[in-house]
Amino acid sequence: MESPGYCSQPIISTIEESATINQLIKQTKKQQPRTPRRNISNPHPSYPISEKHLAIGIIVFLQQKFSCQKNCSCVLPDCQRPQLDAKGYNHPAVVLDIRDDRSNGGELTALCCTISANPQPNPQEKASSFTITHIPKGKGESPATAPNGATVLYLEPESTMYKKSHICDSHVYAIPVSHLINFGNPLQNRLTKESYEALAANFKSIVPRKWIKTAKLTAGEKYSAALSSCLPMPAPAPVLAPLPAALPVELQKTIDALLQYLTKEQILEAVPEMTEVYPQLLQVFA
Repeated sequence: MESPGYCSQPIISTIEESATINQLIKQTKKQQPRTPRRNISNPHPSYPISEKHLAIGIIVFLQQKFSCQKNCSCVLPDCQRPQLDAKGYNHPAVVLDIRDDRSNGGELTALCCTISANPQPNPQEKASSFTITHIPKGKGESPATAPNGATVLYLEPESTMYKKSHICDSHVYAIPVSHLINFGNPLQNRLTKESYEALAANFKSIVPRKWIKTAKLTAGEKYSAALSSCLPMPAPAPVLAPLPAALPVELQKTIDALLQYLTKEQILEAVPEMTEVYPQLLQVFA
């Protein structure tokens, strides 16, 4: 016998309606687009790369290869396995150089080494000689040597690539920039200048390029990172041989004879500045 004022049927109906509403809410949530989450410890690439965000030393992400895309090939002259295999895709890569062949009907290409968490992803090739990590506290930006003999390369302090990784230095692949996307935010993950130079020096076919500071690229300089990174390194200033304390004996006799008829200023004017004698005369007449 039911208690006064208690009715079971309306409550059952209410429960059924509540369950139906909850199901509708769940279905609606499933249909709503979700914003992909980014794992800060291993940044998930989510933005297509822009030419102005492409620079030497930057860490990019090589997307999955589709059947319509041509294979990425190694540019090293003595390479025995020139084609990038399927395992190399869907991985980060570090940009060593940038080549722009668009004026000749080609495309913008980045020369890259792939990056893996495995120091020897391909058993048929030697283990990686380079490890990437953050700069330990109290140490400078210059590369160090690990106990196993590998070179430890450092990331810039703002980088969010926290997972220890290895550069597959057996190959340098020519990768169309259209296949690359940002690894994290644009220009967020990059080797230090010293580490880039140490890595590039490992390959004779890679010409070291002019380094543009990340802060300048982020601030939006008038030149693009891709084009500025293609500039060759400035040639080192020539080392001039030290000037002798005095002119050679024969030359000194000639100068002494001339001084009987000419002033020092007239002698200097008569000797072109580009000759080796001119700076010597300046030193003697000083």
